[in-house]
Order: sequence, then C-alpha cells, then structure tokens
Amino acid sequence: MKPEFASTSNTGGILAKGSLRGRRFSLVECMIAFAMATLILAAAAALFSVYRGAQLMIVRRTASFAIASNRLDLLRRMTYAELVGADEEDTIVDAEGTAATDGLYRRTTVVTPQADDWNADGTPDVVLIQVSVSYPRFLSSERPNAALSTYMVTDPTIPRWKE
Repeated sequence: MKPEFASTSNTGGILAKGSLRGRRFSLVECMIAFAMATLILAAAAALFSVYRGAQLMIVRRTASFAIASNRLDLLRRMTYAELVGADEEDTIVDAEGTAATDGLYRRTTVVTPQADDWNADGTPDVVLIQVSVSYPRFLSSERPNAALSTYMVTDPTIPRWKE
C-alpha cells in the first residue's frame, strides 16, 4: 500500500498523513513530563547522597583500622614497665593517629594483665592489649568502632614473636 500524503512542507519535503507537524502539547502533558523529570532527578540526587555516605564510611573505617594497627604495633615494642602507662581513654587523634584537638577519631587503649603467675620482677607473663578507634558516621551521631586486640608475652625468657 502506498502512503497517503497530506501536504508538502515549505522546504519541499512531503509529510505523511497524521504526522506530528503542527501538533501542540497540552498544559497537562507538559506538567506530567515535568513531574516525571523532577522525580528522576530527585532519585538520582538521593542515590548520589547514599553513594557519598558509603564512600566516606569506607575511608573512615580504613583509617580507623590503620590507626589501631599502628598503635598496637607501637605497644608491642614496649616493655611491661612502659605498657603500664599506655592506657588511654577517648584520645582525639587525626587520620595518622597523632593526638590532635581537631581530629575525627577517638582512640582508647586498655592494657590488662592476663596471667595468674607473675615473674620474679613483678611483671605478668602475658598481657592483653586492646585498641579501639571510633569515628563519626556520615550524617549521624552514631560512632562505630574499629577494634583490634592482641596478647603479648612479657616474660623475656619466653620467645615473643618473630621480628
């Protein structure tokens, strides 16, 4: 079947019958299209916000584990006499673990003797070292923790670990 032609355009082309030339959109159609576009943009903005929050949480969680790990490594190299004064509670630190008044992270260190048998010099054979670092959550007052702990042998006659 051959298509029927209604008219020709000003440029010399031929338009098929029932073409959209000259058809206008009603106000209701425009408002519906605008509402749909607004909903799509709002959903995209919400998705970006969730993505950004998750990204910040990953960065802060990684930094908090690094802070705790570095603190634990530092404490492992100390003698028991030095460990006695190593306890700390809610020390504000920056992303490198250095004490800072404007840091995002709070570090707590607890050193606990674990042995019933003490050495002749008054030190326990084993101590438990616990380091926890809390960090702020994106758009929330909640402060999740990253916690690490290890047992350390303090008796010099017992092999500690391989350096």
